[in-house]
Amino acid sequence: MLMHEVGDAVFWQDKDVCIDMEDARLGILEAAQIVGKKYVDPQISSLLKSKRYASILSKISWMELGGTFARQDIFKWVPEKEQNNSDNFLRRSRDLGIIEAAVTRGEYKFVNPLYHLYMDFRRMELETSK
Repeated sequence: MLMHEVGDAVFWQDKDVCIDMEDARLGILEAAQIVGKKYVDPQISSLLKSKRYASILSKISWMELGGTFARQDIFKWVPEKEQNNSDNFLRRSRDLGIIEAAVTRGEYKFVNPLYHLYMDFRRMELETSK
């Protein structure tokens, strides 16, 4: 399903009958938005309704694409008053299939890099809407 979305988006980005790196980059960005709206947004909409969870999510989306983060990282990134919500956020995100445990104990990663990219889009949307 994901590869279909990427392939389709890259195909429609091409304007000169030669798919180059820019077509691929634009196609991947488009596919991330499509996959996000179809599959991720319904899951994360409940997370984003909570201002505290949205804040945590915005901090996580800043990390390097495909990278991992630890529970302790969240405590460094969010204000002290939001730290109590971090464990609930992690549990809820795991239950929704957005993040999963990484190889190293206590670390997490997005289940799919397109999910991470979509979260970054949502973060940017939230920042510009303020």
